[in-house]
Amino acid sequence: MSKKFARIDENQPQIVKELRAKGYTVKHVHEVKNFVDIIVGHNNLNYLFEIKTDISKKLTEGESKFFNEWTGQKDVIYCSQDAIDIIEG
Repeated sequence: MSKKFARIDENQPQIVKELRAKGYTVKHVHEVKNFVDIIVGHNNLNYLFEIKTDISKKLTEGESKFFNEWTGQKDVIYCSQDAIDIIEG
């Protein structure tokens, strides 16, 4: 029986690398079904980010349900600068 691994967006490794280089902590959580791809920590705050390669990529049904129900912070990002703008905004 083979284990199925969750796919990551092709830009996720670069985004994570750039965020870590800025001193943020990053935890991959893309394997959690119907959740976000990464959690980023900075200055005792946590940020939930769903990563997409471009604006034409839509949330899955499960991701969309999570985004509609979650009352805390969550954002879709396309590059590390999107996350930086949110965190430092």
